[in-house]
Amino acid sequence: MFDQRAKLEAWFDERIAVIEQARQLVNRWELIAETTSKERELLECSNDEAGKIRADVFDGWKTLEELESKLIAPFQMSEQELRELARLYPPPQEWYEEQGKPF
Repeated sequence: MFDQRAKLEAWFDERIAVIEQARQLVNRWELIAETTSKERELLECSNDEAGKIRADVFDGWKTLEELESKLIAPFQMSEQELRELARLYPPPQEWYEEQGKPF
C-alpha cells in the first residue's frame, strides 16, 4: 500500500468529489423545483462518511514506519496486560528443559 499511497489517495479524493458534485446538483434541483429530497440527506451523510474513512486511512502517516506504527497501535498491550497473559498462560515446562537451540 505504501508504494501506491499517492494514487490511492487521489482515487479516494476523486470519489469524494463525485459525491460532493452530486450533492450540489441535488441542492440546485431542490431550489429549482422548490422541493426537498431524501437524496440530499443521503449524499450529505455519504460525503461525511467518506471523509471520515479517508481521514482514518490517510491521516497520521507519510512514511512506511509511520504506517506500521498506525496499524499496530490498536493491538499494543500494556506491560500489566502482558504480565497478566503470562500469568494465565505460562509456557510449557518442556520449553525450560530443552537443551538444543529451538530456532
